[in-house]
Amino acid sequence: EWEPLEQFTYDKSKIQEMIASSKLSNTFFTTSNFNQLPFWVKRYICWHAQMRRLFPGRLLFESSIGPKIIIRACPGVCGGLHDRLGQLPADLYLANQTSRVLFIKWGHRPMDLENFLLPNLIDWSVPITVKGLNEFNEAYVNYKKLLPDNRKWYANTIQDSIDNANTGKLAQEKIIIHSVLVPDNGGDTQQLFRQAGETDMIFTTSTFGYIFHAFFRPTSLLESTINSILTSLNLAPYRYSAVHCRVRHPRNFPSNAMVPGKGERSPDYSGLRWEGEWKDKAINITMHALQCAANLNETRDDKFYLLADSGDLVQHMVNSSMVNVNDYVRVAGGRAPLSVLSRKIRG
Repeated sequence: EWEPLEQFTYDKSKIQEMIASSKLSNTFFTTSNFNQLPFWVKRYICWHAQMRRLFPGRLLFESSIGPKIIIRACPGVCGGLHDRLGQLPADLYLANQTSRVLFIKWGHRPMDLENFLLPNLIDWSVPITVKGLNEFNEAYVNYKKLLPDNRKWYANTIQDSIDNANTGKLAQEKIIIHSVLVPDNGGDTQQLFRQAGETDMIFTTSTFGYIFHAFFRPTSLLESTINSILTSLNLAPYRYSAVHCRVRHPRNFPSNAMVPGKGERSPDYSGLRWEGEWKDKAINITMHALQCAANLNETRDDKFYLLADSGDLVQHMVNSSMVNVNDYVRVAGGRAPLSVLSRKIRG
């Protein structure tokens, strides 16, 4: 028999054993990190692990007596990494509030998530023996046939989604497919946290990092690639700072603004036209980010790395009198330039 989430009590004595049996690096996640998580997160992680043990493989998907399932799906175009993985706290909260076992499933764009990241403390991977859910990896056109619309989750707010799954038309569904972007970068979810008396908003605290590492560990290929890049740039892990400015993103501009791109398409596709108020806005965003990076951690070395989705912006910062430039590097073959700047920022 299995315990419903609301009745589940996790065994604190087994936390160390569970962490030790995962592939977690002590640098990323420790028993101390686990203890700092909100109670509901700790309980859900332990409950999720027990459900995967009690219902191994595809049994969880086929059992009529087991817990229900929610899948964060990306069958096709789902945005970038932030849109896909930046909403882990909301996904976790949705799963917790609906007492469902959470899985993550990507389609063919670019490929399965497991090609880059593997399960760690939380086993979120859909077993390859589960029919129907893996076929859309090869044929997006069949997505609606394989995952009928009545199992997809569209609602105005997070609470609407929770109510829909618990007492609404989706309450009896064994599997719910969830592919909705969380509005306002988690603001809706954080409001629910406050109403429940939570003090950790997760999206803006170190808890997000702990949760990310509880979900994921890199594949050996990704890990070796990262290490190779660190070596080529003479960087020591955890001893450098990086700033990434996404100045071409549509949310940087008012929704009704006609922002000029370098081509016929929007700046997000054709590049930001380097002139006027749009140029000034990009510079202001970047200067603010650089100031933050310079002030965040004084114990690191005196350089930090600036990356942006505008070559014009990086070149401007390199030539600007507002920063002291020690070096300048362009990533070979990459779309995003990389600049190495001094921490001593003027302005």
